[in-house]
Amino acid sequence: TGISEDIETLPTPILHQVASTAFSSTKNRFYYTTNNNQLYRDIRSLHLATEDKDLLFQDFRTGALTVADKTNEMWGVQHSGGSASLVYSKYPYQKMNGIVTFKVGEELTQLAVSPNGDKLAAVLHLSNGSQSLVVADAKTILSENKFQFDEIYTKGSPENPSWTNEGSKIYFNAFTNGVSNIYCFDLNAQT
Repeated sequence: TGISEDIETLPTPILHQVASTAFSSTKNRFYYTTNNNQLYRDIRSLHLATEDKDLLFQDFRTGALTVADKTNEMWGVQHSGGSASLVYSKYPYQKMNGIVTFKVGEELTQLAVSPNGDKLAAVLHLSNGSQSLVVADAKTILSENKFQFDEIYTKGSPENPSWTNEGSKIYFNAFTNGVSNIYCFDLNAQT
């Protein structure tokens, strides 16, 4: 419609983006981080119909938020002591649990959980400078406290994974020929 509305001013945005965000259409809630560049990151939510705002986790140093649309489980990446950890919380978000801590120099970014919450896509950065798009089984991560994954794509610094509504395909972009190309990976066909 071209109509926009100011909802909230965020203190200390991230340098290259404003905040980490996620959305649940089933709850009609928008999740976002504040205090992104100074202090410790908070996780908040906004109900789009009522504009009610809630503080979910204060000073939690967590970004790369993603929420499963059907189950409303929240995932993120927490930073502490130079390490990055994959964290998880069930709805209604009473506690955020640390699942896996990565070696210094390794990190997950741009998390995207499938709509039904069974798969987690992410960009994996390793200490040797490589970057790849990976997919992991959420139940295995939670039951074994390990991040076992399948590497989906490695060329051209893949980034920004996004699931289709049925959760069988992932769209992402990569700079394979000097520009940002959009790709689709079908998990069923493995292509």
